[in-house]
Amino acid sequence: MRLTLPAFLENIKSRLSSITLMRNACNLCEFAALGEREYHHMSMEVYERLAEALNKHPEGFPRTKSGVELQILMRIIPPEDAELGCHLTHNMETVERISERIGAPAEEVEKRLLAMMAKGRVWRRKSESFGQWTYRMAPFIPGFYEEYMVETQDMELLHLMGHYAQEGALQIMTPTPALQRVIPASETAAPEQILPYDDVKKAIMAARSFALFDCTCRVTRDMKGDRPCSFPIKTCLQLYYEERDSGRNAITREQALEVLEEAEAVGLVHTGTNYIKDMHWICNCCGCCCNLIRNVTEEGLDGAIAKANYYAVARPNTCDGCEACVARCPVQAVDVQDGGPVIDLSRCLGCGLCVSGCPTGTLALLRKTEAEIVEPPLDEEDFNRQRLRNRGLL
Repeated sequence: MRLTLPAFLENIKSRLSSITLMRNACNLCEFAALGEREYHHMSMEVYERLAEALNKHPEGFPRTKSGVELQILMRIIPPEDAELGCHLTHNMETVERISERIGAPAEEVEKRLLAMMAKGRVWRRKSESFGQWTYRMAPFIPGFYEEYMVETQDMELLHLMGHYAQEGALQIMTPTPALQRVIPASETAAPEQILPYDDVKKAIMAARSFALFDCTCRVTRDMKGDRPCSFPIKTCLQLYYEERDSGRNAITREQALEVLEEAEAVGLVHTGTNYIKDMHWICNCCGCCCNLIRNVTEEGLDGAIAKANYYAVARPNTCDGCEACVARCPVQAVDVQDGGPVIDLSRCLGCGLCVSGCPTGTLALLRKTEAEIVEPPLDEEDFNRQRLRNRGLL
């Protein structure tokens, strides 16, 4: 069929439009690819800065040749939160101070901080000095990693953490003071033997608000399908020294005390904040899953957790050979030989679990000599200062 001139011109115009659209589409694809590369570069840059900032915190965030730690951060923290995190420090600061430093309105900064706090990426406390809420970037461990992992049970992150452990993450466990310390089970030592900062029930009574979380160590062992124990999952306590709403994780003081009692009954070790004033968390740990304890028993990192200032002793001729002490010791420091328990004091954590589980009263917990006692740092500020100094950052 022959086309009229107007029809022919319209046909040509249509074809040219199609060619133009195709060319524009190709240009858009190239532009999109370029934008994606630029976005990836910008994202990696912000995570690089965040990793450097976290590694300057007292807890540390070891860098690796492979950069696996950057992949970990990218899974946990979105770029906009990473950017704000780069401008936060390990010190508790007011919103006004943070907003001045980054040059953004205080209302906007506070909104973003609260959103990050809800995800466990930021810590908030009421300042005694200022009477205001103060904020800091949460450390990686113990901090935002645990909260994210318990919430998401991200298998890819678990695999990345395995690589990170092999490439340098264990360096987090080596500086002193240790991240956490062992606290003896209640009433396993005579009252006159207990140091004031080792009364775990007193810490509960001093706090005003409480929250209960799943144990990350047991959760991750469940994820891998190799958890060797049946201890309860929900055993990690957060203590706050101001009134606050902890949402679905909130519990009462009475419930917090019940968690402690149940933990002691089933044979879990109390570990907590490694400073004297204001214990902010209490974990209830088993020797088979707890990464801190396993770093001691499996990796030989004796300083991964600070031992309590106590040791177990056995009274002669009273043991009935039940070996409850052997089963309850989280670090295999107790053996029964020749009709009585033998304690390896080089391994003993001073947790008192062997004492509380002994049906014959054969075992007792004694305080170490004054020369052997290692006092925890006074408070969080002292802990930060000592750890930064020992990491060569002060």
